[in-house]
Amino acid sequence: MAKDTEPVKRLFLLDGHSLSYRAFFALPTTLVTSSGQVTNAVYGFTSMLIKLLAEERPDLIAVAFDVGAPTVRLEKYAEYKAGRPDSSTSKPSLKSTSSGTAGWTTA
Repeated sequence: MAKDTEPVKRLFLLDGHSLSYRAFFALPTTLVTSSGQVTNAVYGFTSMLIKLLAEERPDLIAVAFDVGAPTVRLEKYAEYKAGRPDSSTSKPSLKSTSSGTAGWTTA
């Protein structure tokens, strides 16, 4: 617990996969590299993160991404996310691109 003289630190926990999914479908797929790699999810995710950092100025931040393995929810309910298109093939490693560029440690 912080002492009375120390300001309380603010920790922001972000669902990286959810934000990248949102960015993928919010921005046009015409955002591409010269080689044709669609970058709308990376661009949108990074833009949201930059805005959050500028406006909220958190002391600590963590971004969690899905591990890529089936989740308990999917194991119990096979139709979970059945109607969603797969956005993962359209973006380079979002974690390494955005976080690495910012100089953050990724695990």
